[in-house]
Amino acid sequence: MQDRPSLEQLLKAVSGFLGTLDDTFPGGSRKIMSSQQMFHARVAGNVMALVRREMELAPALDLRERTRLLTLLALDDTHQDLFELNKIFAQRIASGALTLQMPLVRTHLIETTLGKLSIDQPNYAGFRRASRDL
Repeated sequence: MQDRPSLEQLLKAVSGFLGTLDDTFPGGSRKIMSSQQMFHARVAGNVMALVRREMELAPALDLRERTRLLTLLALDDTHQDLFELNKIFAQRIASGALTLQMPLVRTHLIETTLGKLSIDQPNYAGFRRASRDL
C-alpha cells in the first residue's frame, strides 16, 4: 500500500502548477522563469516521474504485499482491502502477537519498504544497496 498523497492529488497539484506557466517555456525557460518557478518546474517533473513509477509498479507491489499479509495474519483471501490488512497487521504487532523476531514479519517489512522506495526514491543509495544485497 502506497502512502499519501494519492495519485489523483499529485496529478491535480502538478496540473494546477503547470497550468500557471502557460507560455513560460518557449524561448528558454531560464531567461523567463524565476528561480522559484524553475524549482517548482523541477518538482513538477519529479512528481510526474513518481506518478509514472507508481502506475507501473504499485499494482504488482500491492498484490505481493497483500499476499504476504494474508499469510502472516492467517486470513483467507476474502479480506480484500490492503489498508484494512495493514491495520490488522499493526494491531497484532502492538499486541505482541507478531514481533520482529519472526522471520516472516521482518521479511515482510523489508520487502514492503523496498517496494515503497522503488517508487518514491529509486535513486536513494540505501535502496540501491539493499536491493543489490537481497
